[in-house]
Amino acid sequence: MAIRISSVLAILFGTVFLSTGQGLHQALIPIAASAFQFDAVALSILASVYFAGYLGGCFTSPMLIKRVGHTRTLAIAASLLSALSLAHIIWPTEALWIVVRLFVGACFANIDVVLESWLADRAPPAERGKLLSFYRLCDLFALAMGQLMIAQASPTEFTLFAYVAILVSIAVIVVSVSVAPTPTLPEQVKVRFFQMAKRIPLSIVAASFHGVASGIYWGFAPIFAAGLSEDRTMTGFILAATLLGAALAQFPIGIASDKYDRRILLRVISMATAISALLVAFTSFFLKDVTIVAMFMYGATSFCIYPIAITYAFDRTQPSEFVEVGATVLIAYGIGAMVGPLLTPLALHFGNHSGAFVLMGVFYLMIFGFALYREKVREPVAAEETVQHMHVPNTTQITLEMDPRVETKPEPSMTPEKEA
Repeated sequence: MAIRISSVLAILFGTVFLSTGQGLHQALIPIAASAFQFDAVALSILASVYFAGYLGGCFTSPMLIKRVGHTRTLAIAASLLSALSLAHIIWPTEALWIVVRLFVGACFANIDVVLESWLADRAPPAERGKLLSFYRLCDLFALAMGQLMIAQASPTEFTLFAYVAILVSIAVIVVSVSVAPTPTLPEQVKVRFFQMAKRIPLSIVAASFHGVASGIYWGFAPIFAAGLSEDRTMTGFILAATLLGAALAQFPIGIASDKYDRRILLRVISMATAISALLVAFTSFFLKDVTIVAMFMYGATSFCIYPIAITYAFDRTQPSEFVEVGATVLIAYGIGAMVGPLLTPLALHFGNHSGAFVLMGVFYLMIFGFALYREKVREPVAAEETVQHMHVPNTTQITLEMDPRVETKPEPSMTPEKEA
């Protein structure tokens, strides 16, 4: 059965507006905080608490949805997110921004859970892979558009913060007029983290170290890009290059993942990512015009680590465990993303914040080393036991319901949600 595009179009459009706002927010907050002369420790905490809020929101949102429903959860999270976005510019103080960023992360997570629940509920089993891939592409391109919007006004003025609030509000409006039935209530995912980690150590290490690097990237890459040029348009292009590289590399990497031993592929890509990160740092001093190319290369390689890690974890486990396995890998990534920014002040001894990319390169080299070790101590997965590669985003656990590799329960009849 083909997906009826009209039934998910509003949700995908809502995702585009939300991701655009999220992309702008992720670029704006570090640059604005730096402009307001927040110190390096405050910048690192701002990035860390965002991921703490997001990870917490992923796993607590099902309780809120069960209490008030999808529609009201979406309205609550979006309204609060819009208010918090404006609160940044009204009260530009370090302590307040740290608290606000924690709740902003939770709000984005709750909205993502609701939107992804709708998509998962509207995806027939035979079409889930296509919808998941298209959703990921929409997300990446919209994030890139949001990064480009940083050129529209000064980061210390009201305008850009208002844009974030406007984009989030439009996303909710678009989704609210959707005729798609309200999805079934999500179930809490039981995760035996340490038990699973013993069975899939390579995936856990790869996801967590990639999370460390990602946390550093989202916390400090915008400041790095802004320091390379006084032209805010160029800042947007440098940041968008990373996401464009990520989007364009998804499919060729997927083909390679299905053809070669994923441990070898993980080793090769982690080394390529480390080299790309170091090239970003090097070119920022000596070949600034080439830095945008190095950022493209970094995006093309680094954003492939997580899908390969989770696919390899599926290779080593049973289909009935895939939801728990996926949630375990997501938690490992989230913990890494919280820790990464807190390590960064130690590396910011270079004048243009390129030390952040050096530190990121170190963690990708550590993934390379651990993958090489695992190749020596464990036999490869037999070809007939591997699963197909999918472009799994590292957003929420709900995307696992769209993953065609995951065993799902029979679809219940979809009825309008009862609101209290």
